[in-house]
Amino acid sequence: MADFAAESSSNLSSSLGELELSSRCQALESEVRSLELELRKYYSGVNCARNYPMVGPIVSEAALAFISSTHAWHRFDGDILQDIVIQLNSEGEFDDFGNSFTDTFAIIDAIRRLQSKGHRVIVQVTGTASRQAVAILQIADYRVITPNSAIMLTESTFPGFHRDSSSSRDEIRYRKELEAHANRFIIQRSQITAEDLKANTEYQKEWWFNAQESLDYGLVDMVGVYPSGALVVPPYPVQIEASDTLQIRKQKLSIQKNFLRYHLDQGEIKEMEVMLENPRNLYFFGEVNHISAGTTIIKLQEYSRLSHSVVDIYLNTPGGSVHDGLALMDVMEELKAAGHIVNLIVLGQAASMGGFILQAASRRVMGANARILIHRISRIFGGGGSQIEDQDAQMKRLEEQAMPLLAARTNLSVEEILERTNKQDWWITAKEALELGLIDEII
Repeated sequence: MADFAAESSSNLSSSLGELELSSRCQALESEVRSLELELRKYYSGVNCARNYPMVGPIVSEAALAFISSTHAWHRFDGDILQDIVIQLNSEGEFDDFGNSFTDTFAIIDAIRRLQSKGHRVIVQVTGTASRQAVAILQIADYRVITPNSAIMLTESTFPGFHRDSSSSRDEIRYRKELEAHANRFIIQRSQITAEDLKANTEYQKEWWFNAQESLDYGLVDMVGVYPSGALVVPPYPVQIEASDTLQIRKQKLSIQKNFLRYHLDQGEIKEMEVMLENPRNLYFFGEVNHISAGTTIIKLQEYSRLSHSVVDIYLNTPGGSVHDGLALMDVMEELKAAGHIVNLIVLGQAASMGGFILQAASRRVMGANARILIHRISRIFGGGGSQIEDQDAQMKRLEEQAMPLLAARTNLSVEEILERTNKQDWWITAKEALELGLIDEII
């Protein structure tokens, strides 16, 4: 009787042990499946898939977001080359503030830089591409439009301006040159001629193309939906076999769970590293004022505590305060004297005070489609007659202080700059800037 009871207890214990092992395997299978889905979601996300939505009007914030994303991708991938797909649904750039296509040209130069590193850039119109957005489409290695999307060409709009008869002619000529520059991307890549473009878009006429017409005119290479790349998930180091015992199955599931958790943790760590500001990249997009200059100065001084740091400042500015700009230049000079490298890359424009700040960089770099604007120092006058005289004198002193800083590294003298900017703005292309010694390199 005792032997029977012992045998029954042993059988029950064995059954319970097997049931516990089976339950543990089922729980591990659920955990593995959940982690697998989470990892697949991570690998299909924007950080790994390189699928970028460029949606809405082209403004400074849109250019900054795209450019900073490309830098984040580079930190993710290093030298690994990947296709980058831009989903384009944009009405282009409305030049309400006189920035004159600089955000469009900044994006174009950022794409060109990706291409120079070996990446292939695909732009797919998903909705509508109009105005300068069509120029961005043309810079792509491969151009796609979905079947129900459309492209629209029309004249660009500019804000009103007040000039005398001489300088107004310069302003009109400059603005027409900007539009012609943007249109060249379309004319060079499609079957549309300059004459066709003028005849169909002047006086704000809108020239619409459906998907098939876009293909017929050579504005795109394909009508359809660009296929997403295959999802590449790392293979398990061990596979579950039907012949595995519960104990072996449990061990393999545990290995798979740890494997998936490792890759998810690595992804999360990399995302956190990328989210933390890379000490080599600073972005100065917008007006030069006490906030933008002060923020940049604080970051530069923070980097100055590092040993021989290298900082790349990406600049796209219409200019602004002379005093704030000169203060930023002083800090840049201080860092260089201490052995640090402060490079400056113009994407879009370095206008007015931006051209001065550029000269304080260790290496001065400019996008091929960017521009520099040089003009006389100006200010808003107000107050009594004697106050206005004091303000005029102060402005002249400031000009005498700043102009030598602009000319110091160039092939120009202060007198040549003053003569060239007498009563007019001086817009300078990247090629001209290189010839004049205002920059060291074009990208």
